[in-house]
Amino acid sequence: MMTPGPPPIFLEIDRAMRAGDMTRATALACQALDSGHADPVLFSLRSHWHETHGRVDAALRDLERARAMAPPDGRTLAAAGRCLTKLGRLEEARLVLDEAVTLAPALAVAHYEKGFALDQMGELLAAQQSYQQAMALDPHLADAPARLAALAARRSDWPRARDLAAKALALQPGSAVAQFALVMVDMASGEFTAAEQRARQVAGSSQTTDQARAHALNFLADSLDAQNRPGEAFAAYVAANQILLDLFASRFESQESGLPFALRMTGELEQTGGWKRAPATRTPMPTPVFVSGFARAGTTLLGQILDSHPRFMTLEEKPLLIEGMQEFLAPRGGMARLAALSEEGCEPYRALYWRHVREQGGEIDGKIVVDQTPLNTLHLALIARLFPGAPIVFALRDPRDVVLSCFRRLFVVNPYTVEFLSLDRTARFYDATMRHALLAREKLPLRFHDLRNEDLVADFDGRIRALCDFLEVPFDPAMARFAERSKSRGVATPSATQVARGLSSDGIGQWRRYEVQLGAVLPLLAPWVRHFGY
Repeated sequence: MMTPGPPPIFLEIDRAMRAGDMTRATALACQALDSGHADPVLFSLRSHWHETHGRVDAALRDLERARAMAPPDGRTLAAAGRCLTKLGRLEEARLVLDEAVTLAPALAVAHYEKGFALDQMGELLAAQQSYQQAMALDPHLADAPARLAALAARRSDWPRARDLAAKALALQPGSAVAQFALVMVDMASGEFTAAEQRARQVAGSSQTTDQARAHALNFLADSLDAQNRPGEAFAAYVAANQILLDLFASRFESQESGLPFALRMTGELEQTGGWKRAPATRTPMPTPVFVSGFARAGTTLLGQILDSHPRFMTLEEKPLLIEGMQEFLAPRGGMARLAALSEEGCEPYRALYWRHVREQGGEIDGKIVVDQTPLNTLHLALIARLFPGAPIVFALRDPRDVVLSCFRRLFVVNPYTVEFLSLDRTARFYDATMRHALLAREKLPLRFHDLRNEDLVADFDGRIRALCDFLEVPFDPAMARFAERSKSRGVATPSATQVARGLSSDGIGQWRRYEVQLGAVLPLLAPWVRHFGY
């Protein structure tokens, strides 16, 4: 008796895949699954179809079915990791991609996807290593040199950025990421018209994805801004942010975004007492220094200046307080439980904080840790409970420049930064966060030192010496050389390229060129302009 062969549609799929016709292969796989066939290859192919049509959740579900039906393989895991990264589930993506590169160490795409997940997490040096491994394994994988070019541009290594971008474009002429690296090179060398033309080319290409088109429009806006064409630039910023808002807004419909969270935190802090008691902590480490304020107010700059001092170690922006946030800040009414938490109850959360610090910073003994997360402003109650008396270095900048800069810059989209895709919500989020900070100063056992970005630019030595006095450490001349040091650290925030250039007054008063476009939010910001002395 003859063993029946595979169904004809499977043979057709195999022929299509051998011919490199993935469009036909995926269409046939969808047809086969709709007809009742079930096979891991079919689910993997349909996953590819879902992903190319923007249905990343559906793609991930199909990959999970494929994984459940067959032994794990590197390609399926790499695809699953890519989907998790697109969905913003970065820690899960890292775990899956670690498994992928362990299972298939010679698979270039697995190393590339791991690099991209690390890139999105802000772990730029580790991302660079993964991209380099991918490029070594597959010299024809254009995405790897393109991403390396972008990293080189972020650390202001312009010759390397140009070389790597050229390599990527030779392999894939339409690579948007490589083109973006060259836009940054053009902008750094003052070739603003060339940058504009390159950005327009990517934005207008039918091959450009929506997310890449948003980035192209943002680069276009920067090039127009550099040519003193603020009206055109602002229109391009608005168009870029609208694309991203359309892409990502639904992801945050079922969770609390930054503005409502800030309003709730202030309401709960107003209703909660008992903060003035400050039990002695038993942590073996010195209390961290928390650099906070608001995004684009200068926290990255201050963090890098402190990191240049031999006594300090500045960590990248990471949710080091994550367990305490999930337990006491995420649930409604959790702040009252936080205020009532016993000293013994605090210990596990401190231990978890220090564990994350060591994972992030390595050997920290003898160092004072600097936690430079600007929106820790909304977590001050947790900081006060775990580290009463902690020093808070509060970065200030003209509120109008802060709001404009948040709206203009592209961030990895999360529940806080999604607010920056709307000018109105950016201003309202700023207002709500500053209101919370003002209340925190009244109620919480913390020590604040305000440092205005404009004053730092005008009098670096004087302001940094005053900061060192507040932190009870001697001034060190190395602090003035922060720019060079930052280039080797893989700074992940949107401020990286500016920090690498050193102190500059270029960002001061930028809002004046956009006064007409900011008109609707200026009344909301006016009280803070007066309060902070601008």
